[in-house]
Amino acid sequence: MRYAEEPHTGLTRFTVNIFKNLIKNSSKNYFYYLLLPPKECSKHFIDDFPSDLKNFKKIFWRQKRGLKWKIPFVLFDLDILLLVKEIKPNLFISPYIDPPFIPFVKVIATIHDLIFIEVKDYFQHLSLLKRLVAYFRILITILICDNLLVVSSATKKKLINRFNWIPNSFKSKIKNASIISNGIDLLSLDKKKYVEIKELINKDFFLYVGDRRPHKNIIYLIKLVKAINKKFSKNTILILAGSNKYKNLKLNKLITKNNSLVHEIVNPSDLTLDFLYRNCKSFFLISKEEGFGIPVIEAASRGAKIVISNIPALREISPKHSCIINLREITEDVNKISCYLKNDLRPNSKEVIKKWSWQNSSKNLFELIKIVLES
Repeated sequence: MRYAEEPHTGLTRFTVNIFKNLIKNSSKNYFYYLLLPPKECSKHFIDDFPSDLKNFKKIFWRQKRGLKWKIPFVLFDLDILLLVKEIKPNLFISPYIDPPFIPFVKVIATIHDLIFIEVKDYFQHLSLLKRLVAYFRILITILICDNLLVVSSATKKKLINRFNWIPNSFKSKIKNASIISNGIDLLSLDKKKYVEIKELINKDFFLYVGDRRPHKNIIYLIKLVKAINKKFSKNTILILAGSNKYKNLKLNKLITKNNSLVHEIVNPSDLTLDFLYRNCKSFFLISKEEGFGIPVIEAASRGAKIVISNIPALREISPKHSCIINLREITEDVNKISCYLKNDLRPNSKEVIKKWSWQNSSKNLFELIKIVLES
């Protein structure tokens, strides 16, 4: 769980919720070792793993995710090899794309998306080199792992198409990859504290949740909102909620230029995020590429209207009564969104919660673990 040291990310949310529910729902015959970031980097999730459960042990790593865990080609990690040799697990599960090479244990790795090789401007510097490195890291992961997990059919299809040239013995790993979807975590929140948030946000607003990378298409979203406001003669603001760690200079200039329209909420709390989902006029995620799109199902589970782009991953998870736009021509998209905002149709939150459950995903993973250990 080494990447879980970064709060407010999809990777952290997937990792914590999958393993939390896996441990809770596993039989007593299974014991888990959780390889965690250092204690000071685990405070945002460590309470999710109750100490009264006796079927797991936490192992806090001595250092943060530095070069040793960050450079994709560092396959041989002596510390991890020694640890694995000491505790002798039957299986090593990585919720990420880059597990170390462990020749004496079965390994399962998770591929969330191919955005970093599909999107040309994903990396700000040395883009081509980094995309090549990422491509070969995925290839190596396919070669060294016994089984693969993906979070969506869309990611699986992209993998099959990208690596269609590799030998059948390895290609079969992709075709047999198990889909372990993201889910929804509806926390018990003190909604009385909404009053404090309402005082800060006292206008009608559209909502985007996520980071600021170019493939998220926020520049186009700002243009859309301006055009929608013009059509309705409204002043609905756009709230961008999430991490601003990625420095998108072009976007930052546009936000500054439109500071009366665009409001940023950096790393919102669960309570703030819940309020935003429940009270927005509509939630938008109009990315050019996605592996899944957790904020879509989170927003829909709170009954928000949903506007998404017409890409495979988002079509796959889109709830009924979502608005799907093509991003071809802004007038066409504005007209479609306008009709959607005027009607009363919106996703059924109960159906969304039932379909996208971390408990179901962890059960699917547990079934795979049993199959792998018995094979």
